[in-house]
Parts: sequence; structure tokens; C-alpha cells
Amino acid sequence: MDPDMLRAVLDSISKYEVEHRHLKTHGGNVTVCYPEVGCFEEVGYLVDMIPSPPQEVGTRFLMYSSRHSRRADTPLLDVDSTNISSAVYDWAEKAFNVSAPTKVIVHGFGSSCSHVWVYEMRSALMSVEDCNVVCVDWEKGAAMPNYPKAAANTRLVGRQLSHLLSRLNSRLGLDLAKVHLIGFSLGAHAVAFAGASLPNKFTINRITGLDPAGPLFELQPPKDRLDPSDARFVDVIHSNADAVYRGGLGSRDPMGHVDFYPNGGSMQSGCSNIIMGMFRDILSGGEAEGRSLCNHRRAYKFFTDSVSPQCRFPSAPCSSYEAFLQGECFPCTDPDTCPSMGYYADSTKARGALYLVTRQEEPFCGKSLFSRAINYISNHKFDYFQCTDKRPSVYDLQ
Repeated sequence: MDPDMLRAVLDSISKYEVEHRHLKTHGGNVTVCYPEVGCFEEVGYLVDMIPSPPQEVGTRFLMYSSRHSRRADTPLLDVDSTNISSAVYDWAEKAFNVSAPTKVIVHGFGSSCSHVWVYEMRSALMSVEDCNVVCVDWEKGAAMPNYPKAAANTRLVGRQLSHLLSRLNSRLGLDLAKVHLIGFSLGAHAVAFAGASLPNKFTINRITGLDPAGPLFELQPPKDRLDPSDARFVDVIHSNADAVYRGGLGSRDPMGHVDFYPNGGSMQSGCSNIIMGMFRDILSGGEAEGRSLCNHRRAYKFFTDSVSPQCRFPSAPCSSYEAFLQGECFPCTDPDTCPSMGYYADSTKARGALYLVTRQEEPFCGKSLFSRAINYISNHKFDYFQCTDKRPSVYDLQ
């Protein structure tokens, strides 16, 4: 339930901070080493935390292939992370197409590959392209209520994914220039560690960070979080960027070559403030759809919607979101500088922060237009956003 997850994040971080202060005064670092993925030290952003043993994290790699079937509900292969080297050749026998693009999805805290959003994303990807899709399931290592431990486990999961990709490259000829890693929340940092852990001669083609987790990662050095050096192209969608005590689970820090801030990147159209949403969830007794994580979850919904060629999220570079709402950055018609957020963002030459507005309901995409008095976005077949001179910073459905 959503309120349980929010409370778990807040409570476990509070406990971690108390223990962190105690351990810092006593000093001393611990190093642990695990087969195939190497050693981890108590250094960096989680100075008193090391990843759990691989057996406890329980990472699994679930493989799907549109070459075999466009159904995304049943994996063709389910490989345990401790059995990667011996299982690599099974991937070829199970229709893994090394010449096709490979998409890798990594979930976040309190989630797994069995969640509906993962299925919807897999289905969307396989519907538009002949590709392999791999979902990295680390449900045990990401389990509630210990958020700091799950954050530490992202380092292990990243190394495990890096090991898998290296083996697929060396033994089956997988071209890493055709690999796209997609991570949500803590998963965004896990894929960053995967990209950074590859040997120097290898570079992942693309990483997409979907509202990268903020708590324990924000304001940290690039090596301890997602950053542009982790792949040839890194694009980020920020949907719940705020301090955790104000209800934010994402990070506002720029972490990619392009950073998209839909609806300002903090509060999403149609969502409640996370704290108010939590109270509503509690009062509803769980009968209503969870609102607590609505803003955070919009990131993966935006990305999944964007896979459809008919769904576009046009954005614009601007000095701020407020300036964007005032129309100071319109018109923006050059696709090289005003890209569509999401799946097709890698075709742009734009760099830096990009702003846009979305619809309140699915499909969230639309087409941007602007005139002197009215700034509106019309969906290709549904509704309209309207911004008038009287209320220049408010978008309404018409």
C-alpha cells in the first residue's frame, strides 16, 4: 500500500541518519567481496552501508523477445544472478537476438518485475520494435521497509547487470551500442552503476532515468548516482523532485545530458501532494487507487505513453518553468533543440533542462501551440489545455 511505502522511506532514513552519526564517530571501514562482481567498501554516500550478499538480494534476469513472441507476459528465460556465466548460452537457445536492440528495465523500492507498469512498458517496447527486453528483478533486495539498505543494494544490482552484459557481449556478440537501460527510482541509480562498472572499452548506448530516487542520492558526487558519464546518452524524466520531508521521492539535480521537467518536475497534473495523498489513502482504507506515489509514478507512465509513435511530449529549453508557463520560450519548433520527452528523446541534439506540460489523464501526451493571448496544448484526439493572459501560470482542460 502506498502510505506504507512512504512511511518506510521516512522511518528507515531517520533511523539510518541516527546510526550513521554514531558509526562515523567510531570510524573503521568494512570491505566485502562477492564472486563475479568484486568488492564493496563502506565509502561514499552510504558510508556505513554495504550491499547485502547476492543470495539475499536475489536478483533475477527475466528475458523476453519479440522475435519469439510479442506477448510480454511470460519470460522465455529466468536466470539467477549467481548463475550468469553458465546460463549465457541458454539465452541464444531461447531466441535472444544479439543483432536486435536490447532494452533493460530495472524497478525501484518495494517493487518487482511482476508489477503492472513493468508489463505495460515491456508490451509497449515490443509492439514498436523487434527487440529483446530484460527485466532485472531484485524484489528481495528492494523490499520494504529498509530504504537505505535497498539504496545500498543498487550498487550490487548494477554490478550484476554489468556482469551479464559483459558476458553477453563476449560470448554471444551482444553490441552494447544497441543496449538501452531504463531505471525507475532506485533502479535509475542501479543502471547508472551498471554503466559505470563496464570495462573502459565498453560504453552503454543509452540510459533513461525515470524520476531517479532523491533520498540518499541527491547532492552526491556523480560517481555515487546517475550522471551523464554512465552512457553515451542519458535522458532523465523528473516527476517528483522535492525534499523527502516535503513529500518528494525524486531528485531535482540534473543527472543526464537532457533533463525533462514535466509540469515543473515536482507536482504532476491530476496528482495530489504526496503527504495529502497519503492521508487520503489512509482514510480510504486502501479501497481507492493509491495517490501517495502518483507524482513519482508518472515518470514511468510518461515514458510508456511516449513509446507510441502517435504520442509526443514536446518540450522546450527555458530559463525556468515559470518562464516557460509565461510563454517566453515559444515558439520552439526545431526538433534538435525542442525534443519529445521519452522514448524518442535520443534523436535530439539538445542538452540541459527542458520543460513541458502534460494532460491530467492518460494519454498524457499532446501537441504544443502558442499565440499571444492563449497558450494551449491539444491532444491529437482528446482534450485541450488552455492558458489565458488572466491566469498565465495555470493550465486548464477545455
